[in-house]
Amino acid sequence: MRCRRSEDEAALHSPTQDAFVCVTAHDDRTTPMEWFENDDLFFKELDQSVPFTRSVGERLMAEGFRVQIPEISKRRSVEERYAYADEVDLRVLLTPRAVPLEVKSRRLAFTGPDDYPFATAFVDTVSGWNAKQAKPPFVILVSRKTPGGLVAVATENWEHDWVARRSGDGVRGFSDMRYEVARELLLPWSAVVEWLRREERRQRSAG
Repeated sequence: MRCRRSEDEAALHSPTQDAFVCVTAHDDRTTPMEWFENDDLFFKELDQSVPFTRSVGERLMAEGFRVQIPEISKRRSVEERYAYADEVDLRVLLTPRAVPLEVKSRRLAFTGPDDYPFATAFVDTVSGWNAKQAKPPFVILVSRKTPGGLVAVATENWEHDWVARRSGDGVRGFSDMRYEVARELLLPWSAVVEWLRREERRQRSAG
């Protein structure tokens, strides 16, 4: 058994656990497949994420961008999950090419990179991220506890910057391989806005 301090979902989602997670070679908790088949919990978590995605879209619109938030479509069976791998949370409608962004909410209190409470930030599961054919330029992590709190993770150098670790999840009840990024690489909201403005100018100049 090994224990370490990290931004593990077991620590984030379970008020009865501290910020340590221990993973054994033979973990007898719920397997990922059992989580995928738990439709009630899966859809509950999905529905709870919607307001945070909308909050990011509203901030982008306040910056003058046109934004599209696709309607959530829900799988009919667990076997369909791979068909949803490339669904995006929102699109910034630049001309002529829209830019997809991934939005994930975290049960943590933070306003930005400076006060992010862990040395690493959980970005996505290895299986979920690797299944995406088109990677968004940023993953936005939104605080569920601090109004307006968020950080951004740039994905351009993800293969170099991210580390895959196995960790536990207190809500979903299993351990899984997850990508984490060092706190020093987290970006403020302004970095996303500046990148989008540069991309908008680049697209216009390219004609």
